[in-house]
Amino acid sequence: MSFLPKKLLKNNSHLISLTVTSCPKISSLPENLGILTALKSLKIGWCDELDTLPSGLKYLTSLENLEIVECPSIICLPEEGMEGLCSLRSFSIENCPSLTSLPMGMKYLTSLENLTVMFLNLVHLPENFQHLLALRSLTIISCPELISLPVGLQHVQNLQILEIHSCPKLMELPEWVEHLVSLRSLKISDCTKIEFLPKGLQCLGGLQHLSIRDCPVLEKRCESETGEDWQKVSHILYKHVGSSAVQHRQDIESTSQNP
Repeated sequence: MSFLPKKLLKNNSHLISLTVTSCPKISSLPENLGILTALKSLKIGWCDELDTLPSGLKYLTSLENLEIVECPSIICLPEEGMEGLCSLRSFSIENCPSLTSLPMGMKYLTSLENLTVMFLNLVHLPENFQHLLALRSLTIISCPELISLPVGLQHVQNLQILEIHSCPKLMELPEWVEHLVSLRSLKISDCTKIEFLPKGLQCLGGLQHLSIRDCPVLEKRCESETGEDWQKVSHILYKHVGSSAVQHRQDIESTSQNP
């Protein structure tokens, strides 16, 4: 199938879920996608020739979940397509290597709670994250070109979970992290250029979980009692610092000593 028939979408005003996957010849989705005003879930995946999404996306005002997976030809997401997604709570985009940025229109996603970006060549995330006031979880995985976190993120005071994995060009965890007053869990792995933690981390009294793996310099600085960054993390109840193999051995030893 090389296209999705427009008639397929007509007379389906009550449709709440649509999945378009494993259609390698589809290069576009119908502009009248927006007539599915009751749609709550949209998943698009493994569509090799799909290069963008229709601007009619903005009419999906009931959409709560949007997932885009393995669409290697997508080079951009429509700015205007984000405007009407006022109900979107979860947005995941994965394995779209031609996508180097997310639209500034992300600022319209004011109900967004969970954002996941994986295996993208993003140079940066939109700076206007301060509009995503409902955001509770941000996960960034394998974005090798990413060099910094968006400054606007510091204003998202509902953020509880921040995970950053395999971002080799990311230079630091910024000082403004101290403004993330609701942060409960922080995980960093395989980000070798991050060599120290910000002082403001010790101000986050609600931070309960910290995981640092495959970051050699950072791991050394967080060593118990002796590390230069130990005072910044000593207040955190659950800390996992070091490779998974080492941690696993520590867990086993702890279990054997405390049956």
